[in-house]
Amino acid sequence: MASSGATSVEILDRYIKAVLFSSETADSIAAAVVEAVKGGADLRGADLGGAYLGGAYLRGAYLRGAYLRGADLGGAYLGGADLGGAYLGGADLGGADLRGADLGGAYLRGADLGGAYLGGAYLGGAYLGGADLRGADLRGAKGLLPNGITPLQIGGSRDWLTVRTAGYITIGCEHHDVAWWEEHYRAIGRREHYTDEQIAEYAAHIQYAKQWMDRSGVLAPLAAAQGAE
Repeated sequence: MASSGATSVEILDRYIKAVLFSSETADSIAAAVVEAVKGGADLRGADLGGAYLGGAYLRGAYLRGAYLRGADLGGAYLGGADLGGAYLGGADLGGADLRGADLGGAYLRGADLGGAYLGGAYLGGAYLGGADLRGADLRGAKGLLPNGITPLQIGGSRDWLTVRTAGYITIGCEHHDVAWWEEHYRAIGRREHYTDEQIAEYAAHIQYAKQWMDRSGVLAPLAAAQGAE
């Protein structure tokens, strides 16, 4: 992981522990990362697990394949950053600005993306199981739905409903296909202590999302649709 010595702060490679960047002036890992990014350093594969980078200005950062498990990137500016294939499991990206960022193939299981701005970001192949996307702005995000279709987002009274994958609906942290939701929405609502009125509200949202997917040609899961061609 990144290390702080007596006179320098070093950012190390995740696997071979080679020094990717060393700063003689930074007084923290966050400051070293900001300095490295400002200077155009290649931080591919950097070990930044658990690093605190909240609010950091990391425009255009090259962090492809970086290890950022549990890192705090809340409110960070990552516009145009390359995070392709990065490990971001459990990372805090709440309120982060990821406009135009490349998150293709990134691992985001359990990551907090609540309120993050992902306009124009590329998310093709990203793993988002259990990720919190409540309030995230996905307008213009690419690689989630075929043919460049912008994901559907509905701000309900409790949780956001999102359609970001063909045939699937995400409500809060639950991500399932349409048929599953139609069968289990009531039980999930009761488990989450929704009122009867809120359960009815989300039932209507689910049906609207289903109709939207049908009109947009993304009601069937992508793998099934490809298999039928």
